[in-house]
Amino acid sequence: MDEVGYDISMEPGYIISHVVAEDKPFSEVVTSPSTIMTGTYAYFLAGQGKDLWANFPGGGIADISNPIFNPGDRTDRKHHWVNRSAAHAGILTTPAFQILTNGRRAKANKAYETFLCKKFTVPDGAQADPSDSNPDLTKRTYCTYCHKSLEPMAAFFNRWPTTGVNNFIYDNGKDVNDTGRFNGSQGSGAIAFGKILAESDTFDDCSIRRAFEFVNGRKLSTVELENKVPAWVDSFKTSSKNLRTVIKAMVLSPEFLTPKGVE
Repeated sequence: MDEVGYDISMEPGYIISHVVAEDKPFSEVVTSPSTIMTGTYAYFLAGQGKDLWANFPGGGIADISNPIFNPGDRTDRKHHWVNRSAAHAGILTTPAFQILTNGRRAKANKAYETFLCKKFTVPDGAQADPSDSNPDLTKRTYCTYCHKSLEPMAAFFNRWPTTGVNNFIYDNGKDVNDTGRFNGSQGSGAIAFGKILAESDTFDDCSIRRAFEFVNGRKLSTVELENKVPAWVDSFKTSSKNLRTVIKAMVLSPEFLTPKGVE
């Protein structure tokens, strides 16, 4: 079970590493219906983990005939691509992402911060009114500034419970309205939100920033932001969001290859 717990926590990282290593468009980290599972995790899901399996969108996994489930091998630590269902959206619908956040607004905000590299802030012009203490937050003036932006974004996760230890459970009811709106686009479910995120120019810029931080272990400097990032973003876009191409350029740059302290 320690290995299963580790695999659940590492699933987002597995998806990212394989998308990059296999030259897939990096947008798949928030849009792909598939995920990466070890044989150990798959063996658990097909046996003891059937309750967790049932909580997946659609009530199960589309790739049910995959041999890693039946008969399966609990000692198999290899990574396997597994098709979940069309309702899935890369990292956004992994149990790790769902458990990490507490509520639909938190899920939307976490995705916003992670994949767009922005903090969700109070819009310009919002002023707190000390006399406005209406317990109905939908009518409290100051609260509406943020929620006008946040609620439509949170709606993409309406099929996920708002709180509690079981906040990875997916609601498959037909009457659930998970139509959300973000960045001028509208769609239903986490898969729509992932697609809108991935089509944003800010996603491209943020992906480059995250890659740089991973490779160099630090934030970009002002000089690098001005002189390096634009070219890397252009390369990212022209290569169908192939992040490995950009990472290669980063590690082959003179600044990276020159030992620190050597002129």
